[in-house]
Amino acid sequence: MQPYERLLMLLDESPVIKEHRAVELKLVDQETFSFKIRAKITDEFSLQIRYLQDEGFIRYSYQLFSTRAILRWDNAEHFPEIPSFPHHS
Repeated sequence: MQPYERLLMLLDESPVIKEHRAVELKLVDQETFSFKIRAKITDEFSLQIRYLQDEGFIRYSYQLFSTRAILRWDNAEHFPEIPSFPHHS
């Protein structure tokens, strides 16, 4: 089962998620793919999940938003001084 399939299944089972949809899905092979999923939590709040995997390299970002971004988490390498590098919010 691909990671995006597992994630969609978890979102289906979650009592917190009202609805969700895959906004982007690019599959090259088992090791190279990317997806973006948006999930509605309430009428006001949504969650966006982006994930890219390319031969073992992984990049992710999660964003809670309403009309604007509220909170983000990702592993982009732009804060090397923090203890959790490259993971940060």
